[in-house]
Amino acid sequence: MNRNNFWNDAARYGAVLGLVQVVFGALENIVASSMSDWQSLVKASGNAMAVAQTQTSSGGQLLLSVITIVSLAVFFTLLLVFTRRRAAVVASDGSGFSFGNGLKFVLGMSLCSALVFTAWEILSRNVIFHDWNAFMLDQSLELLSQSIKSTAMPLDELVASTRRAFYSPMMILMSVCMTLVIKGLLFGAFVALKTRREPDIFVKNDDNE
Repeated sequence: MNRNNFWNDAARYGAVLGLVQVVFGALENIVASSMSDWQSLVKASGNAMAVAQTQTSSGGQLLLSVITIVSLAVFFTLLLVFTRRRAAVVASDGSGFSFGNGLKFVLGMSLCSALVFTAWEILSRNVIFHDWNAFMLDQSLELLSQSIKSTAMPLDELVASTRRAFYSPMMILMSVCMTLVIKGLLFGAFVALKTRREPDIFVKNDDNE
């Protein structure tokens, strides 16, 4: 690892973060879709509003919560491990590793992981878990329609644009990037504090990272 290869390191570690999130994302989709009776409700009613009655078992809800907590813990742990590795390289010449260096590296990894996770989300929504995602989208749109039925808003246009955005690769990329950058900022501040290294007072810090 070279201290000047910021984006190479961020891309490599970001790819690992992205793949880990893909694994947890797939698990969440599998658990959510397999532990509810959404398919039978669709066949029975043919009405998207039936989704509002879909109940995931208490065991399924607990499992989903555990998956979410574990995924956040793993994400944070990997951020910390990868940033420490970067800090060790950058600070090896005595120039130190500042809070800003750490936060910048976390955000770099988050952006790179977003590209990997975006590819998964596009495949998940459009191919792999298309029926499940379409079902949940119908639920959200139906509930939205019910909540604003009495307003003058053009519901048909709103529903159509929301549906297009949900499956649009560009919109998926934007939403995933925003989500992971926010997550990176929340975790990144703590990671940057934990990995901060003071420079050697006898070495000039040019901050060449």
